[in-house]
Amino acid sequence: YDASEPFAKAELLRTPLEELCLQIKLLVQEEGVSDNNDGSCSESGTLSIGTFLELAPEPPSTMAVRNAILSLQRIGALDLKEQLTRLGLQLARIPMEPSLGRTLVLAIVFGCLDPVLTICCALGYRDPFTIPLDNKTKKNYDQARLRLSSGYNSDHIAVLYAVNGYLQLRNPSQEFGYCRANFLSHPTMRMIKGM
Repeated sequence: YDASEPFAKAELLRTPLEELCLQIKLLVQEEGVSDNNDGSCSESGTLSIGTFLELAPEPPSTMAVRNAILSLQRIGALDLKEQLTRLGLQLARIPMEPSLGRTLVLAIVFGCLDPVLTICCALGYRDPFTIPLDNKTKKNYDQARLRLSSGYNSDHIAVLYAVNGYLQLRNPSQEFGYCRANFLSHPTMRMIKGM
């Protein structure tokens, strides 16, 4: 107790800033948005992301803000002048981490939205698998996970097949048995299903 902080650290200092940065650009943007030829959207507001975040009671570090902006520029959500691109405008409207949102946009382009949406929902919430502590059960866990991945040895494919199997259950009373047999968290699976 004596070693702990008197107050919890502000959420702004302990969470990724990418999604917040997109929201800031969306809020700063005035109503009139015009498309430029380079694929960016021009805006009359000149308030930068860093300047906006410095107004917070406990602002994040300059390095964290810079890294978030670079990450958004890498995925094409912001241009070099920190202006929203067309993609960035769409990503700001998707209630998901920008890199996962970009994955969804690309999944639409490539015609594979359903499986990618399932994987993104799991990645956006938490891993549905519950890892057992004892070695004997851990072997069964490994076998169940490999069985769900259909031999692809991919965590994403295992999550996809686990969620698809869960969604195909006709009777809600079967859900607990399915989750127990496959080392899945039932509350997590329900949340992913809802998402």
